[in-house]
Amino acid sequence: MVYDRFNQLRSILRRRHPLSDILPRNCLNGITPLQVLHSLRAAWRPPGAKPRPMVPSSSPDAPRFTPKQGQYLAFIYAYTRVMGRPPAEADMQRHFGVSPPTVHQMILTLERAGLIRRRPGVARSIEVLIAPESLPILR
Repeated sequence: MVYDRFNQLRSILRRRHPLSDILPRNCLNGITPLQVLHSLRAAWRPPGAKPRPMVPSSSPDAPRFTPKQGQYLAFIYAYTRVMGRPPAEADMQRHFGVSPPTVHQMILTLERAGLIRRRPGVARSIEVLIAPESLPILR
């Protein structure tokens, strides 16, 4: 089912999406949906837009997080958008190449900081609480 969605996304990108000509012709073969989303986010900028800073501006309303926390938030957001459900901690462990306790501590830290919300006892219930515009590009 997940790969059906990916194949739909891949066919849309190949045929109709205006940004598909930015991506190399054979780049969609053998890559993950997150890499596709990252390529699109990295390639597209509105005309005259400045590159986004890694950490949001220091205005009083802006959420504050470290660059590593920003990467976890960007991963959670991108994974949820592409796969249609939030990631499991094991998905984050594989992506970042860290141990299970490291991922769990980061999730707890993000939750304490008010950047994400989880429902107790419910798997894959992570929800990003900040605006997608303030997230860094997933590296």
